[in-house]
Amino acid sequence: AYTDGYSFFYPSVGASLLLNRFVDMGRNIDLFKFRGSYSIVGNDVPVYKTNPRYTYGDQGAINPPKSVPFRTLKPEKTHSFEVGFDGEFFQHRLHVNATYYKTNTKNQYFEVTLPWESGYKSQFVNAGNVQNQGFELTAGWFQDFGNEFTWSTDLNLSYNDNKIVKTFKDEQGKSSKLEQKIAGGNIVVRYDEGGSYGDMYALDFRRNDDGSIYLSSNGAPQLSNNSYVYLGNMNSKFQLGWGNTISWKDLSLYFLVSGRIGGKVISLTEAYLDYQGVSKRVGDARLAAEANPDLQWNGKPAMVMPDGNLAPIEEYYKAVGGNMFGSQYVYDATNFRLAELSLGYSFHNLFGGVISNLSLSVVGRN
Repeated sequence: AYTDGYSFFYPSVGASLLLNRFVDMGRNIDLFKFRGSYSIVGNDVPVYKTNPRYTYGDQGAINPPKSVPFRTLKPEKTHSFEVGFDGEFFQHRLHVNATYYKTNTKNQYFEVTLPWESGYKSQFVNAGNVQNQGFELTAGWFQDFGNEFTWSTDLNLSYNDNKIVKTFKDEQGKSSKLEQKIAGGNIVVRYDEGGSYGDMYALDFRRNDDGSIYLSSNGAPQLSNNSYVYLGNMNSKFQLGWGNTISWKDLSLYFLVSGRIGGKVISLTEAYLDYQGVSKRVGDARLAAEANPDLQWNGKPAMVMPDGNLAPIEEYYKAVGGNMFGSQYVYDATNFRLAELSLGYSFHNLFGGVISNLSLSVVGRN
């Protein structure tokens, strides 16, 4: 409503080829399938953006809209291309799936800031092109050992590469600053053209002309006002999982091991513990200063900073932890874990057949 567009087109097409239907591949190949598809799907925006409403304020005041009516609204569109292979072998005991995909999300919905002299605080725009491409691999095996004893295992691996191909540009061709602020703005997630969704930056130490960390008169480091450093991306490129189900008669055991490879995390909890002086890191620094008389700064117990110089322990961590120096709390997000474990039992014909089947399971997730 309130735009020049009243209808939108979301086409899709798909095709598959069951090669084993046309070529005799032997008794051990049950399915040999190639598939491909292309589609465009849309996404809407919140209500009242094309015709912002006046709102009531205190004491009956009427407040005008803060944003420009979004009369040029277009639906966000995701263009998806996918090709893949599905196979089943050895009397359906082995199955294999492989997929390559590429998606581009365009006409994304953004709110950009306007100068107050325009009469509005912001305006909404359609812009951008975010690309994701990667692959997914799955393989599984089912084994029947006889005597109602079976084992089923599935392994999957995925890889995704994200790239921000294009962002919003104003009339002068300048890219608008799109970012999400964390920890009072000391850490930001930026959406820059040529970067990736989830790129994290943080304010660096204020430094002297020689590159060393600047310390105040009491020995506390300070944040730079505008010097951001790249910390990494919060998203892992590789994801994997390995699931197993072992069944014997009516008893079944299931466990899932999952993992992610790559990506970065920032521990603001550890920053707060450092600020309070109760973290292991602060304790180790104090013990090191007690054992080494050379670790002193103007008579105070000191520690070695990242630049190799000394700083008083308490003042350093009060500043670094309290101001959330994100660059000092970055860790690799790679991890493997037992994600789920469950044990179940199936009951049959309970209470004289009143309940024909009842399953009871104990499940733990990590």
